[in-house]
Amino acid sequence: MSKVIETILSAKSVQASKEEIQALAHQWEAIQQLKQSFQQAELDDRDIAMTHDLRGVYHD
Repeated sequence: MSKVIETILSAKSVQASKEEIQALAHQWEAIQQLKQSFQQAELDDRDIAMTHDLRGVYHD
C-alpha cells in the first residue's frame, strides 16, 4: 500500500517522507477496517457519525 500512496502523491507533485507515507498507509488500512465493520453493521447502528481528528482520540 505504501508504494501506491507514494505513486499517487508523486503524480500530484506532493513530497512526503517515508514516515508520512507509512502513517498514511496505516490510516488507510484503519479506514478500510472501519468501512468493513460499517458494512456489516445493523441498520440501527448506521446513524452514528464518525469524523477524523488529527489531534488524537476525543471522547465526548
